[in-house]
Amino acid sequence: MSDLKTVGRSERRVDSVKLATGRGTFVDDIEMPGMLHARILHSPHAHARITRIDASQARAMPGVVCVLTHEDVPRVPYTTAGQGWPEPSPYDAVMLDHKVRFVGDRVAVVAADDPELAQRACEAIKVEYEVLPAILDPEKAMAEGAPVIHDQADASGIKDPARNLAAEIVAEVGSVERGFEEAERVFEATYRVPYVQQSSIEPHITITWLDEDHRLVVRTSTQVPFHVRRIIAPLLGIPLRRIRVIKPRIGGGFGGKQEILIEDLCGMLTLRTSRPIRLEYTREEELTAARTRHPQIVTVKSGVRDGRLTALEMRVLENTGAYGTHALTVMSVTGNRALSLYRCPNLRYEARAVYTNLAVAGAFRGYGCPQGFFWRATSTRSRRPWATIPSSSGRATTSRRATTSRSPRYWARARRDSSRSSAPVASPRPSSSEPRRLVGRKSEGGTAPAVARASMARKPSISQCTVRRDSGGRRARRDSLPTRARGRGRRRRPRRTGYAAASAWRS
Repeated sequence: MSDLKTVGRSERRVDSVKLATGRGTFVDDIEMPGMLHARILHSPHAHARITRIDASQARAMPGVVCVLTHEDVPRVPYTTAGQGWPEPSPYDAVMLDHKVRFVGDRVAVVAADDPELAQRACEAIKVEYEVLPAILDPEKAMAEGAPVIHDQADASGIKDPARNLAAEIVAEVGSVERGFEEAERVFEATYRVPYVQQSSIEPHITITWLDEDHRLVVRTSTQVPFHVRRIIAPLLGIPLRRIRVIKPRIGGGFGGKQEILIEDLCGMLTLRTSRPIRLEYTREEELTAARTRHPQIVTVKSGVRDGRLTALEMRVLENTGAYGTHALTVMSVTGNRALSLYRCPNLRYEARAVYTNLAVAGAFRGYGCPQGFFWRATSTRSRRPWATIPSSSGRATTSRRATTSRSPRYWARARRDSSRSSAPVASPRPSSSEPRRLVGRKSEGGTAPAVARASMARKPSISQCTVRRDSGGRRARRDSLPTRARGRGRRRRPRRTGYAAASAWRS
């Protein structure tokens, strides 16, 4: 151990001095001479077309340096998602559009001497809208006659714009139909995962300027600096080598800053004014104009025979919001991670991401996994796993998933609860005379309550312990239970987790 330089030794954080002294740590910890402040005019309508926009009054205000609308910037389709290349998301967004698709969509941007003046200039812009029917229910988005959200001709990568279908996945391994025919019991339920916002302490903030070599420098709170440079280069019409992206320490991202939201506007304002630009989202803008977790409606159907899965089918309807950023990749991870939890010879996955006139969804911590795992976590909460519901095939189905993986303590509680009710309960667990393999410990016999009591006896509570001191005078916790009650002589797993849980059995 003495030869090791890092293992077992304390290491200084790379940014510890900056964090302690508050020097240049985050994006906003710099001050540029002659810096302008930018504000964005957002749409008040969920779905509308801009018929007329007049920014003359805003441009005439003293201290307002630049105002940009869709008439002042080039129209280049792109995606705000910072992912791999080639980019799998639809190219369905432009810098500023003549059509808005959700409450919070970008209409115009203003650069002025201070943020308050820029906000007043945004309010001075006169906009006339042709309000269009909005679709707010993802289950009705693909219905015939539903409003078409992306009807522009220059968008690409959309699965079916006429049906508001951004992306689609259909995959099957084996035959789920045969698997359901072989099953003794079929379990089917639908789960809904709602909108969730990252709410990072540091909001989205970007500062841009031109350096001494006339390169555009982008100092931004992002998780994907190289994607920022790649995406904004064609939007601004400058070569990639003329852009330098600086990523300081970010005050929270959680996937929400895997998007290019304001870097393109700041860069365009800097190119038009040749002055530093600072743009920061307010907390209200974070909740309306930034990104969220993808809401999903997940339907899971599984067939079980002799405690084993014979078929597993998952159907996902994903609400990607007004734009398809991360739509395909998030629901790809949802099916990949959720269906790989269990061994099953017959798998089927159907997923569809649909457009709505709601907030735009993107990357969020877990990236599709929490939506897929939600059905498993929810299905294990039922305290009456034997309750059945009719299925579409007429076969008796259970409202929750297969119950053969319950813990011994759960079945001890279930038997105790069932004994208090008048209805008899038939447990799907094996009889006490049959050997069973318990999760996390060696095969043992005995009834479930006996196993649970033995497990509880080996884990004394805090009240059953005394505090003593070892030879060095340090406080040491020792069990005050008798040797037999402490389970001495029995082989059991360590009570540690993570790397230590991989250690060998100990007495």
